[in-house]
Amino acid sequence: MNIQFTDHARKRMSQRGITRELIQQALDYGHVYHKQGYRFYVMRRKDVPKMWNPKHQDRLRNIAVVVKPVGDDTYTIITVYRSNEAPKHIRRKPKTLLGA
Repeated sequence: MNIQFTDHARKRMSQRGITRELIQQALDYGHVYHKQGYRFYVMRRKDVPKMWNPKHQDRLRNIAVVVKPVGDDTYTIITVYRSNEAPKHIRRKPKTLLGA
């Protein structure tokens, strides 16, 4: 899998203390929502492997990664954030972008 980052995503990663390692784990283990042509990977409490160090579990919990598929094996990370209610907010989004 080839992953690219937008400048916006890099800035948000830095501001929010979210590393590439955490993003990769969210992509590997997170729950996927498909909305508006994007994929939203969300690390819900039940998605975090219990065998991991509790401190690492806390860092990984509630991370959301917004990804736009570019090709068969290429993805662009649009932004990353932490939210306790990310699944709720994502499910509320319209299926397609309004006016698109």
